[in-house]
Amino acid sequence: MLRLLADALPAACRIYHGLQISHLHDASQRYGELDAVVVFPSGHLAVLEVKADEVELSERGVFKRYGAVEKNLAHQAHAQSQGLIGRLRECQLGEVRIAHFLLLPDFRVAQGSIGYPRERIIDASQLDGIGALLTQACQHPPLAQDRVDRLHDFLANRFGVAPDAACRQGQRQAATPL
Repeated sequence: MLRLLADALPAACRIYHGLQISHLHDASQRYGELDAVVVFPSGHLAVLEVKADEVELSERGVFKRYGAVEKNLAHQAHAQSQGLIGRLRECQLGEVRIAHFLLLPDFRVAQGSIGYPRERIIDASQLDGIGALLTQACQHPPLAQDRVDRLHDFLANRFGVAPDAACRQGQRQAATPL
């Protein structure tokens, strides 16, 4: 799927995959994974929740079974989106726009549901046009380059740290015998 994305998207796009995300919700830390995130040169994102193989599409919605546990994909996507939006806001990147998609490469989907609009589902019949679909969904006014750079640092999990000379001086004094 990553090769398909890389071939279908403009070369200036950057793809991140398997991103571990963590956010606080009601004073409890939550964890999740973003399957694929495409950063467009404008600084806006397409987030893809990729579900291959066994997926249940019914009047109840879209579900995937993980052993004995059944997960509602609309709820999962909503939690991921809200977590990502919250983290972006915390990092002063709230102006980044996100287009969230459910990617079902093994299915053909006739219609969406209340939990997942058809426009945000990419099925097997649309894989050839995935680059155009994502590009169209992320056509927003571009962010300033320093904001885009900061977004890449955030997604690459690069911390903004600087040495604290005062702290080091205190450590040196504590370690120096009298």
